[in-house]
Amino acid sequence: MGTNELQSIIKLELNRIGWSIRKFSDEYFIEYNDVDNDDEMEQFFQKVKKQLGRSSFKNCELLSGYLDFIVQHPDYCKSRLKPTFVPSDALSDKMRSRMYDISKELSEALEVTDL
Repeated sequence: MGTNELQSIIKLELNRIGWSIRKFSDEYFIEYNDVDNDDEMEQFFQKVKKQLGRSSFKNCELLSGYLDFIVQHPDYCKSRLKPTFVPSDALSDKMRSRMYDISKELSEALEVTDL
């Protein structure tokens, strides 16, 4: 997955659980830092805001880590979000169509099991 796609997915998932970039950066900072300093949290927020907004940012590994943090957070799990198909230009039209069908089937299966 490319940088722009990861940035978009992160923003989408934050929106789905009602988090701002500020809320995400605070949660992430508190989880991974022993320091609870307002100045450092503000600096981290500014850094994350730039990382999610600049198309020139190229650290996909870091963005993937952010996404993993979001989807593993209890707030995300509580939201009971359904899987969502995110189209990618990396797939052929036929493959994209099949992936959409699979996503739809999974969503329907989750509704039946009522997790």
